[in-house]
Amino acid sequence: MMKLKEMVEAAEAKVEAKPPQAAEEKAPDQAAGGAEEDVAAAPAEGGEGAEPLDQAEIEKMLFDESLGAQEYTYEEFLDLIDQPPEERGEAEDERKHWSYPRRWKVVLWNLQIQNYMDDNFSAFMEFEFGGTREECKVHKGTSVLIYATGQDKNYLRTPVIPDVSNAGPVDMHFRKAFEYRGSYLDLEREKLKIKVWEYRNWTLNHLEAVYEEALLNLATGETHVERDLYKFIKGRRSRRCRISFHLYFQELYDFELSFVKWRLVQIMP
Repeated sequence: MMKLKEMVEAAEAKVEAKPPQAAEEKAPDQAAGGAEEDVAAAPAEGGEGAEPLDQAEIEKMLFDESLGAQEYTYEEFLDLIDQPPEERGEAEDERKHWSYPRRWKVVLWNLQIQNYMDDNFSAFMEFEFGGTREECKVHKGTSVLIYATGQDKNYLRTPVIPDVSNAGPVDMHFRKAFEYRGSYLDLEREKLKIKVWEYRNWTLNHLEAVYEEALLNLATGETHVERDLYKFIKGRRSRRCRISFHLYFQELYDFELSFVKWRLVQIMP
């Protein structure tokens, strides 16, 4: 699989390989005045006092800008979709414990958004709760194709809330109750993916931020959830908004009854 680190190193190598540009010739009066101060260098992107990006931030930036889409060669992608489902446990009962599909009650309510930037925008959100769907960038020859693997489970979308400002948290007027079905292994490998969009009337909606987290963290965490979402502006990772909501995520226990040596008596009068 092509790693983001290799992409960054290749890009840096191209920059280093460029020949240095010749310095601009100074005007005769400037050349004579060697004691004059040079023009101050322009500040680095990201504002005054901004620190340079480290390698981890660069990889995170590339990952977020591609919306978390992993990159594969065509052969690696074929191997990916042919992988058998994961199993855990040596004995049959242990494997059944981890792989048995279970029922979970999910209630999401009191959803709010806090805008951390100066611009007001009309916001709505998408929630993908569970599922194994993953979008991939697949390199096939000289082309880069977008393929998707897996399946969706639960898709939620909020109404559009106009003019979300940075004055304070804004209620999204959204509540949803549904049933999630998955095993304990599914909790580990499946995720909650949240997308924050800017709604636009006469053109395409604009994706503002993406966040994803393993369902296991939500099933074992607090009922009140707060998460910061980020976007990249001029190469810097900036906090776009904070979302908060209450999440009830609880297993519904089914009971299996087995009757041994049973019989019916006096079926007919």
